[in-house]
Amino acid sequence: MFALSSLPKAELHLHLEGAPRWSILRNAHYRHYGKVLPKTPPWYAPSFRFAHFGEFQQLFQQYIHPWLQVPTGYAEVIYDVVDGLVAQNIRYAEVKFGTF
Repeated sequence: MFALSSLPKAELHLHLEGAPRWSILRNAHYRHYGKVLPKTPPWYAPSFRFAHFGEFQQLFQQYIHPWLQVPTGYAEVIYDVVDGLVAQNIRYAEVKFGTF
């Protein structure tokens, strides 16, 4: 029997800016801004629900947008996301990105 993790997979719709791992994002905020983020974000809680899309956008602006403003921001995000895809045995990915 094969473990699902060992099978090759495809990621057919991935937004680059929304895909970095929290641990890497925390590290980036500390390195670039000296800001210490919580160990886990509030939206990891099982009962958490966004009240509306605007709330999601606010969190994006608070956490992701500052990282993308530093000169190495996008390179760091790309490296982390690709590393995560490789770890999941993703062989094909359709990745969307944009500037915000």
